[in-house]
Amino acid sequence: MSMMRMAAFDVGPTDKTAELTIIQAGGDLRGNVDRWLGQVLGQPPAADVVDAALQAAVALTVSGREAQRFYLNSSDPAADGQAIDATIVPLDNGMSLFIKATGPAATLLEERERIGKFMESISLAQ
Repeated sequence: MSMMRMAAFDVGPTDKTAELTIIQAGGDLRGNVDRWLGQVLGQPPAADVVDAALQAAVALTVSGREAQRFYLNSSDPAADGQAIDATIVPLDNGMSLFIKATGPAATLLEERERIGKFMESISLAQ
């Protein structure tokens, strides 16, 4: 936990653990996706890569609010296999709730459905 983190959890097997965090923060959608892709790729992504990630977003509802979920990983087989599964839930105060799992791509794929069920269980005060 930190000042920014509302919650943090480990997900997946102990030898390939990913971390799921929940924070409230600002920033525009494209800027966040660009930054996350840079973390996964190890370098700033090309604009068309960011565009493709934005187009691939999955629309869902979290606590009655429309949200977008992104699965970001490196398609480079030489990469270390890290990925990010991030959902952005806009809040009324101009901020967003970020539910972001970071870790081994294999773990995040295995945990994808359970992470989705966790998001379905979130209840935000109205």
